Amino acid sequence: MLEDYKKEVLAAYQEKAQNGTLSINLVSLAPGRLRAECIIIYKERPTENDNETLRAFFGAADHTYGYSKAIENIDIDRFRPIKNFVTGITKRPEISVVEILAWLIDFQNRPYQAWRMRGTVIPPVTDGKQKIPTPTPISTPRFKVKIAIVLLTLISAVSIVLYSYIERSKMHCMYWAGDHYQPVACDEKIYQTPIIALDTMKVAHFKKINCPDTITMNSLGKVWYLKIKNKPEFYTSDGYHPIEHTRMLKQLTPYMVRKYGFKEN
Repeated sequence: MLEDYKKEVLAAYQEKAQNGTLSINLVSLAPGRLRAECIIIYKERPTENDNETLRAFFGAADHTYGYSKAIENIDIDRFRPIKNFVTGITKRPEISVVEILAWLIDFQNRPYQAWRMRGTVIPPVTDGKQKIPTPTPISTPRFKVKIAIVLLTLISAVSIVLYSYIERSKMHCMYWAGDHYQPVACDEKIYQTPIIALDTMKVAHFKKINCPDTITMNSLGKVWYLKIKNKPEFYTSDGYHPIEHTRMLKQLTPYMVRKYGFKEN
C-alpha cells in the first residue's frame, strides 16, 4: 500500500506540472527554491495535520516560531532526494521525502496514514469497547457516493489552487524591512520605502547580520560585507547592498575578521 501512496503523490505532482498549476519553485526543483517554497507554504497554510510530516523532515519545532526557523536553517542538500524521487533517479525514497512532497503540492489525502484509512468506517463504541476498523464493502450505492466525494474533493482542490494562485499573484514585490526582504503586494505603499520585484531567493537567504560578534573564521565563504559611512555591515548572501543599490557586497576576508575583533575558530 505504501508504494501505491508514493505513486499517487508522484502522479499528482506530474498532473499539476502538466496543468501549469505548480509554483515556479516546484517546477525547477532546485534545492534552494524548494526551501524557499517551504517557507512560503508554511506561512500560507500551516495545519496541525502536517506537524508530524514537518517534524520528520525538518526536526523539532521551536516553541515560539514553530517550524519557521527549522525550515530556514535546514541544509538545502536535504531537498535533493525530492528531485531524485520526482525525476525517477530514486525508486524507493524515504517516506519523509514523499510526505514533504505531498505537503508542498497540497496532496489532499495526506499523510500516508490518512490515505490508508480513506473509505474506512469506524463502528460506534459498544460496551465501552471499540471494534477494529474494517474496510467498507463496495456496493453500487456506496460506490456512487465515493465517486461524488472524489469529485467534490477535486473541485475543492482546484478551488484551493486557484485561491492560492490569486493570493500569491498579489505578492509579486518586496521591500527591505531593515534586516530582511519582506514580500508585499506591488500596489502597496510603504512610507519612503522602495518597492521592488519579488526575488524568492533573497527573501529566503538574504539577511543582515545584526550581531556581528557571532562572525568567526568559520564564516569565511558564508558572509559578505560593505562599509557604509566607514562602518561595516554584514550579510548572509552576496549581491548588491539593499539600500545602496549600485554597490556590490564584498566577500568576508580573514583581514576583516581580525580587524574587527571577531573570534577566530
